[in-house]
Amino acid sequence: MRLHGLFSLLAVTLVVAGEAPLPGPAIEGRLADGAVLIEHWNKSVYGRLWLDPVCDPLRDQLAKAQTAAGWTVKPQDACATMTAAMFRLDGFSVDAEGNPLPKICAQLDLGGFTPAILASLRDTLALTDAIAVPNATESYQAGPSTLVARFDSLLMSSLGHEPVTLKPAQAPEILADLRVIADLPRLLAQLKIAAPDLDIEQDPDFAALVEVRDARLELRAEIVPEGLHETLTLSTLQPGSRVLDQTALARLPANTLMTLGYGFSGKDWWPHNREMLLLQLGTMSGQATPADSELWLDQQLTDFGLKVSFGELIGSLDGTFILAVTQGMPFPGATCIIPRSGPLDQAVKLLLALVQVEVPGEGAVVPVPIPELPIPIQIACDKNYWLLTSDPVFAAAWPAGDPGGWAEGKAGKAALAKAGDQALMVGSSDTPNVLRTIVPWIQMVMPVVGDGFEQQQMQAATLALNKLAGMASTGWVVARREGSGVVIEDQGLVGMSSLLALGAVARWYADENGVHLDGTTKLADESEVAAILKSTLFPAEIQFQSGCYVDQDGDGIGEFGLLDELAGLRPTGKAPTGSIKLVPAELVNGQDGYQFTVYLPAAQDGCIDEPDEQNEARPADAAAAKAQARRFVAYAWPEADNSGGRIFAITQEGTVYVADHDHGIPAWDALFGQKDWAAKPVWKRWKAGDRTKRTTPQNSGEIP
Repeated sequence: MRLHGLFSLLAVTLVVAGEAPLPGPAIEGRLADGAVLIEHWNKSVYGRLWLDPVCDPLRDQLAKAQTAAGWTVKPQDACATMTAAMFRLDGFSVDAEGNPLPKICAQLDLGGFTPAILASLRDTLALTDAIAVPNATESYQAGPSTLVARFDSLLMSSLGHEPVTLKPAQAPEILADLRVIADLPRLLAQLKIAAPDLDIEQDPDFAALVEVRDARLELRAEIVPEGLHETLTLSTLQPGSRVLDQTALARLPANTLMTLGYGFSGKDWWPHNREMLLLQLGTMSGQATPADSELWLDQQLTDFGLKVSFGELIGSLDGTFILAVTQGMPFPGATCIIPRSGPLDQAVKLLLALVQVEVPGEGAVVPVPIPELPIPIQIACDKNYWLLTSDPVFAAAWPAGDPGGWAEGKAGKAALAKAGDQALMVGSSDTPNVLRTIVPWIQMVMPVVGDGFEQQQMQAATLALNKLAGMASTGWVVARREGSGVVIEDQGLVGMSSLLALGAVARWYADENGVHLDGTTKLADESEVAAILKSTLFPAEIQFQSGCYVDQDGDGIGEFGLLDELAGLRPTGKAPTGSIKLVPAELVNGQDGYQFTVYLPAAQDGCIDEPDEQNEARPADAAAAKAQARRFVAYAWPEADNSGGRIFAITQEGTVYVADHDHGIPAWDALFGQKDWAAKPVWKRWKAGDRTKRTTPQNSGEIP
């Protein structure tokens, strides 16, 4: 897992109130004993459903899968014996490249099952490198910094620890099915010791951690009959939170399936989060500093017609924001409610003008036609709020300002009962009706995505969901002030820790499989290669040119960029190394079997490509500036065996072209049939799903 992915998880999910630094690890988690967990599970809606006869085919399928996988120990049997389960973060070490490496350790005691479990892990993970760990019964190195060891019946795994330091720890007292505590000031102090040069204030990857860097947190989760009950306590209240208007929530209709309301004060939030937000936006827009980002954003708003700055727009947002989903036909209705302000009214007026819609007066509702969108969108306003919704019934009722029935329904009542009058956030889920709404859609897609499941299993899954709809209770989430901090509490089928865990797993999967937040992916097939050129490299070139990062003749019109300039690996006239990142750095050295390059015109025909010294700016050439401001060509080609497959190209016009790749690195003029920059491309235009026969070799034009 990438380090920033770990911090993103830690920053939003973990644990304890109090002012003095906590002794021991910066982060520590404790899981209840297996027997307790099984008891709670069997009494919960999860266990009752799983043991219901409707799930017989699914249980049979699981048993067959375990047998086919050669499992000699059933997980449920091992879980029943589990004790002393915990994990902790003990600080940081430094890897071979000088980067901070978290020192994480996890342990659990599985009694007599432990030797068999470790034997299975040895086979699955190919743990053949035995390593000496003091007092361990057996121990192995699973990677450059990962250890797996057994101390009699206690199984341990660690990341970043030296073998001589690995030893069992006394498990804390069991206070919940899951309890996680974290002292984030201590965590940051340990990080600073390991990486003294790391500036988390200037690194967007640590933005989520910076937001709660002064907090001590505690998460407690319990499996209850209704599902999952969780309480997250933070020792500090984040600036920008304010008490929400529950009367606005009460205007939601009785058929509301899900809703979330949040009290927000932009004038309190902006000063504390300005630099972090501008740093993130600057990374995406290619601005070197937060100040540059703010100037750029202000200019965008001015160009759009707004007479306010970006900071003034954010600062004007004050009140209760609501998202809601209501029942509807054929699709559920989506609704967004936003508090009005002068700057926001300006923005709404300009946006509506773009789609030629007249701004509604107070109490009026107008349709917003969106081409090729079959769902009716309507906008309305009253004295305090803007309403944007695809629910026409709700839109018609909203201007009256009367309670709509949500607060009197089962879900609304449960949420408001937990909220109190000082709630910062209130949300609810009419889970039974949510399930009844989505089951028909699941039935439609299940034959497509249910590969490997027999008809009997798919039918059982559908019946189980219908059964669950009858067994489920409504869910709720609230946040309320408590002293100088805040308590977030929720209950339902799926809790916040479950969602965060799923997000962390998704992030880990993305990191490990090359799927990144900047839109690039592992190049599993040709369509993804074309997508890199079209959706990542092409817009990066447009941003680079419009940002005027290279202007060799000083005419105020920027030139296109070389690949390592787009990645921020080479300085330009206006941006030092590392200050911009319009494409991922891995494209420069090749990504999963494909190489990429960008050529720009030279002053006298020909081209320029990457200079040898990456720490130097490209040689200035005013004579080439006009041509480099008008044209570029980028290529992507397979590197395996230096031959085979197909080669792709894109130019400043944004069209992707394709030809067969015989060997070598493409010459700059390969796309143009070895003619000049003004020549028309001779390759075939790329179409998704198109796999042509091999073309004439001379059209590929590679260098031998």
